[in-house]
Amino acid sequence: MTIITTTLIKSIIVNIFLTISKILAGIFGHSAALVADGIHSLSDMVTDIIGIGSDRYVSKNEADKEHPYGHGQLHYLVALLSGIVMLYIAYVLIRSAFTAEPMIPNTLVLIVIVVTLISKLILARYIYRVGVKHNVNLLKASGQESKADAYSSIVILISVIAAQFYDQYAFLMYADKVAVVIVAGFIIHTAFGIIKENIGAVLNEHDQNTGFEDKIKKTIKEHYPCANIESLILIKFGFYYKLDLRIVLEENKSIKTIAKNNKAIREQLQKDLPIKYANINICYAGTCIINNESKE
Repeated sequence: MTIITTTLIKSIIVNIFLTISKILAGIFGHSAALVADGIHSLSDMVTDIIGIGSDRYVSKNEADKEHPYGHGQLHYLVALLSGIVMLYIAYVLIRSAFTAEPMIPNTLVLIVIVVTLISKLILARYIYRVGVKHNVNLLKASGQESKADAYSSIVILISVIAAQFYDQYAFLMYADKVAVVIVAGFIIHTAFGIIKENIGAVLNEHDQNTGFEDKIKKTIKEHYPCANIESLILIKFGFYYKLDLRIVLEENKSIKTIAKNNKAIREQLQKDLPIKYANINICYAGTCIINNESKE
């Protein structure tokens, strides 16, 4: 199994526990906000399942004639779908907040919130750190969803405590409804962030990973000390990259030497970075003499 599938399976297991706990506690503890939070956890679980499906599809289907650089961008489409689903859930929650009768949560809700909050914070941190480590948008999106879910639990915790004082302050009987709207706001904020990040990836935007770029430039300079790097474009395909390089040389080198250097550059970059495809163009004063494209 890939790191994506392994991580998302762990997320699904935790979200099953959270979803059941929140929805049941919300029903029996009289908290519409906690039921809403349970639905949010359910959406996390569903998008994780979709993510595993897309990861297995990408892993099993290599590059072909129609998809010369593989199917890695499917991860971005799944992340976009996740963001759209979250927006719809937020809409449903806001609508329910204005139509349902106000409820006063009991102490059962407090206990469940504390337990699920701690669990969700740990899960969110784990998923997001794995996503950052391997630079996988799908995992980062899942981690952001989990983080928003954790924040919403904090809001619900505050609303439950506030609602206990509705006898002294009548307006506090609406604390649960306010919490539902705030939870929906967290979901909307996270959803727009996910959509914005992944639309660029679907459109093949240059990935401006300065750490990667510095490593690429350093490797090139080891073989071509006086070269001018005219163009360096990194396109991300899920968990791997396609690199396009245009290098202008000032000194004359034989075709054999250039081919040898290009091979060494490509192998070094593929060893150090998640670059699967490398297209290296070597030119003299704008005239291309070698176009060397290779897969890992």
